[in-house]
Amino acid sequence: FQIIGIADTDEVRLRQAGQKHFLPVSTKNYTELLERPDIDIIDICTPPGVHAQIVKDALQAGKYVISEKPLAPNLAEIDELIAFSEQYPGRLSTVFQRRYATDVEKLMRQKDDESLGQLIGGTFNRTARGAFVKAAKNWGSWKMSGGGTVMTQFVHELDLMCLVYGEPESVSATMGTVHLDIESEDAFAATVRFKEGAIVACSSSTGVG
Repeated sequence: FQIIGIADTDEVRLRQAGQKHFLPVSTKNYTELLERPDIDIIDICTPPGVHAQIVKDALQAGKYVISEKPLAPNLAEIDELIAFSEQYPGRLSTVFQRRYATDVEKLMRQKDDESLGQLIGGTFNRTARGAFVKAAKNWGSWKMSGGGTVMTQFVHELDLMCLVYGEPESVSATMGTVHLDIESEDAFAATVRFKEGAIVACSSSTGVG
């Protein structure tokens, strides 16, 4: 594939990205990219709080759409976008690149051929440094990001948990804002019981530094 263009409301970052990657098109208005017949795929990397309109506009323009996770900052908006995308089958996906990691694909093959036997438990943990929070102005905002360490970081592990273990049945969880000056959570822990019987423990935290 070839990257044709980039859109950004920040003129400095737009110019820097365009020059660094020798992009033929740089614009502050993303709709200019949607109008181009030589662009097939739109990759949305904006904060989650402004995904919705771009997703809808790109689908209506006949593009394939890859949206960064989370698709939207709350469940109601996500459900609305899923319903909207049903008018354009196979055109919308969300970035969960870890599904395609070699070790995960190997694990899923072993699960599918039943060589692992019955899955009864597991643990998923993530710890991240918080230095990037100052640079990411909207990180930890309920309205723009949809949350903190769970929604914007541990969401990858949550996706893998459901991929491996199936549909969750019940969740017991606690979370809090322990280290960082943000609206939402920077630490959480949970136990998830899945319909097929497995019980999985998980946790995530974003610290200082």
